Amino acid sequence: MRHGEAVPDGEFDEARHLTSRGRGDAKKCALHLSEALLRETPRPRIALAVSSHLVRAVQTAELVMSALGPLGSIEITDWVEADPSLAPDGSPSAALSRLERRFERLGEGYLLVVCH
Repeated sequence: MRHGEAVPDGEFDEARHLTSRGRGDAKKCALHLSEALLRETPRPRIALAVSSHLVRAVQTAELVMSALGPLGSIEITDWVEADPSLAPDGSPSAALSRLERRFERLGEGYLLVVCH
């Protein structure tokens, strides 16, 4: 998943936060994600959410996970880990390698990735 809309470029790109529209879009994405997961399995489980360490990606992941929990139909096992390898200037091969290792440790469940 891509992060929600962020405030325009500022002095520090890493600190750009979500706009109100970006927050709303993240919550809407959670509903769409819920519907998609429920089509796949009757009781889906998101074992972990991983995002880039940039504020807008972390906020998006947290909003999605927060919105999914109260729906009651999706089990949330873990919360959000921030991973610098998922940042725009990160190494795609390093990010993929780290995600593969995380996924192997999850067992059954989905891995939500929020990046750029």
